[in-house]
Amino acid sequence: MDGVATTPDYYEPSLDAKGNYVDSSICLWPDAGLKCACGSRKDFVYGSKTKWNAHTKAHKHKAWLGGLTNNKANHYIQLQKKEDIIRSQITLLTQRENKLSQQELIIESLTNQIARYKLCPTSDLLS
Repeated sequence: MDGVATTPDYYEPSLDAKGNYVDSSICLWPDAGLKCACGSRKDFVYGSKTKWNAHTKAHKHKAWLGGLTNNKANHYIQLQKKEDIIRSQITLLTQRENKLSQQELIIESLTNQIARYKLCPTSDLLS
Protein backbone atom coordinates (compact mmCIF):
# COMPACT_ATOMS: atom_id res chain seq x y z
CA MET A 1 0.00 0.00 0.00
CA ASP A 2 1.38 3.40 -1.00
CA GLY A 3 1.55 5.87 1.87
CA VAL A 4 0.95 9.55 1.45
CA ALA A 5 4.10 11.58 1.95
CA THR A 6 3.71 13.95 4.85
CA THR A 7 5.88 16.77 6.07
CA PRO A 8 6.34 17.83 9.68
CA ASP A 9 4.39 20.79 11.00
CA TYR A 10 6.15 23.92 12.20
CA TYR A 11 5.60 24.85 15.82
CA GLU A 12 3.71 28.08 16.45
CA PRO A 13 3.95 29.55 19.95
CA SER A 14 0.93 31.25 21.51
CA LEU A 15 0.50 34.71 22.99
CA ASP A 16 -0.43 35.07 26.63
CA ALA A 17 -2.72 37.79 28.05
CA LYS A 18 0.23 40.23 28.25
CA GLY A 19 1.17 39.67 24.61
CA ASN A 20 4.24 37.57 25.37
CA TYR A 21 5.08 34.52 23.30
CA VAL A 22 4.70 31.33 25.32
CA ASP A 23 4.78 27.64 24.57
CA SER A 24 1.37 26.31 23.65
CA SER A 25 0.13 22.85 24.46
CA ILE A 26 -0.20 20.54 21.51
CA CYS A 27 -3.42 18.58 21.71
CA LEU A 28 -3.11 16.50 18.54
CA TRP A 29 0.40 15.40 17.79
CA PRO A 30 1.12 15.61 14.03
CA ASP A 31 1.84 12.24 12.41
CA ALA A 32 4.95 13.56 10.68
CA GLY A 33 6.30 15.24 13.82
CA LEU A 34 7.10 18.83 14.63
CA LYS A 35 9.91 21.25 13.72
CA CYS A 36 10.91 24.26 15.76
CA ALA A 37 12.31 27.50 14.35
CA CYS A 38 14.30 28.30 17.50
CA GLY A 39 17.47 27.06 15.83
CA SER A 40 18.72 24.79 18.59
CA ARG A 41 18.58 21.77 16.26
CA LYS A 42 18.34 22.85 12.64
CA ASP A 43 15.97 20.71 10.55
CA PHE A 44 15.41 18.32 13.44
CA VAL A 45 11.97 16.71 13.58
CA TYR A 46 10.59 15.98 17.03
CA GLY A 47 8.78 12.69 16.63
CA SER A 48 7.12 12.48 20.03
CA LYS A 49 5.60 14.69 22.71
CA THR A 50 8.25 13.49 25.17
CA LYS A 51 11.10 14.75 22.97
CA TRP A 52 9.17 17.94 22.27
CA ASN A 53 8.55 18.66 25.95
CA ALA A 54 12.24 18.18 26.69
CA HIS A 55 13.10 20.55 23.86
CA THR A 56 10.81 23.32 25.14
CA LYS A 57 12.68 23.30 28.47
CA ALA A 58 16.01 24.02 26.76
CA HIS A 59 17.66 27.40 27.27
CA LYS A 60 17.93 28.17 23.54
CA HIS A 61 14.21 27.53 22.97
CA LYS A 62 13.25 29.77 25.91
CA ALA A 63 15.62 32.48 24.66
CA TRP A 64 13.99 32.24 21.23
CA LEU A 65 10.55 32.82 22.75
CA GLY A 66 11.93 35.83 24.64
CA GLY A 67 13.42 37.17 21.42
CA LEU A 68 10.07 36.84 19.65
CA THR A 69 8.39 38.78 22.43
CA ASN A 70 11.04 41.51 22.45
CA ASN A 71 10.94 41.96 18.66
CA LYS A 72 7.17 41.94 18.04
CA ALA A 73 7.23 45.35 16.35
CA ASN A 74 10.11 44.30 14.10
CA HIS A 75 8.25 41.16 13.06
CA TYR A 76 5.28 43.26 11.97
CA ILE A 77 7.51 45.67 10.03
CA GLN A 78 9.33 42.76 8.37
CA LEU A 79 6.00 41.21 7.42
CA GLN A 80 4.82 44.46 5.85
CA LYS A 81 8.08 44.83 3.90
CA LYS A 82 7.86 41.27 2.61
CA GLU A 83 4.24 41.76 1.57
CA ASP A 84 5.32 44.88 -0.36
CA ILE A 85 8.08 42.88 -2.06
CA ILE A 86 5.64 40.13 -2.99
CA ARG A 87 3.22 42.65 -4.48
CA SER A 88 5.98 44.26 -6.54
CA GLN A 89 7.23 40.84 -7.69
CA ILE A 90 3.71 39.91 -8.81
CA THR A 91 3.50 43.18 -10.75
CA LEU A 92 6.89 42.56 -12.38
CA LEU A 93 5.99 38.99 -13.29
CA THR A 94 2.70 40.12 -14.81
CA GLN A 95 4.46 42.81 -16.85
CA ARG A 96 7.07 40.34 -18.09
CA GLU A 97 4.41 37.78 -18.91
CA ASN A 98 2.52 40.40 -20.95
CA LYS A 99 5.71 41.44 -22.74
CA LEU A 100 6.51 37.81 -23.51
CA SER A 101 3.01 37.29 -24.93
CA GLN A 102 3.44 40.35 -27.16
CA GLN A 103 6.81 39.09 -28.37
CA GLU A 104 5.33 35.67 -29.11
CA LEU A 105 2.63 37.34 -31.22
CA ILE A 106 5.28 39.34 -33.11
CA ILE A 107 7.33 36.19 -33.73
CA GLU A 108 4.25 34.35 -34.98
CA SER A 109 3.37 37.24 -37.31
CA LEU A 110 6.90 37.47 -38.71
CA THR A 111 7.04 33.68 -39.13
CA ASN A 112 3.79 33.82 -41.15
CA GLN A 113 5.18 36.65 -43.29
CA ILE A 114 8.32 34.64 -44.03
CA ALA A 115 6.23 31.58 -44.92
CA ARG A 116 4.10 33.66 -47.33
CA TYR A 117 7.20 35.19 -48.86
CA LYS A 118 8.68 31.73 -49.50
CA LEU A 119 5.47 30.59 -51.17
CA CYS A 120 5.28 33.56 -53.55
CA PRO A 121 6.60 32.72 -57.01
CA THR A 122 9.45 34.94 -57.98
CA SER A 123 9.91 36.04 -61.51
CA ASP A 124 12.93 37.40 -63.23
CA LEU A 125 12.42 41.15 -63.09
CA LEU A 126 15.23 41.82 -65.56
CA SER A 127 13.86 39.89 -68.49
